[in-house]
Amino acid sequence: MHHVIKAYRVISVTEALSFTAWTANL
Repeated sequence: MHHVIKAYRVISVTEALSFTAWTANL
């Protein structure tokens, strides 16, 4: 179960970075 939470955190970081890059392009 721990690895699932870790994977979710990695996805969250990637989502945050992509969202920041997307808003920066605007």
